[in-house]
Amino acid sequence: MPGRAARTPVGQGVQRGETLLPGGSEEMKVPYQGRQVEGSPVDFLTRKEDFNEYQLEDGKVLRIKMVVTRIIRLEGETAPDGNPVYLLQSQNVVAPIG
Repeated sequence: MPGRAARTPVGQGVQRGETLLPGGSEEMKVPYQGRQVEGSPVDFLTRKEDFNEYQLEDGKVLRIKMVVTRIIRLEGETAPDGNPVYLLQSQNVVAPIG
């Protein structure tokens, strides 16, 4: 299932602490700049996910990180610098402390 972590043994291109996420194989149409374009999910490896910390006026601290759940490469689309265009599906994780 796309977005679910696959258990891949360390030593098969995956280092300890990393997670391989399958992108899936189905092509899809996705909205991009006001039109529908073809996109293909891409397998990816989560190498590092850090929290950002924000101090609030009341002294509390919020720890926040974005967790990417799916990456889709847009077919035939390039950025102004010539690189391919990717869309990300993600989830925000918020952990209040203090």
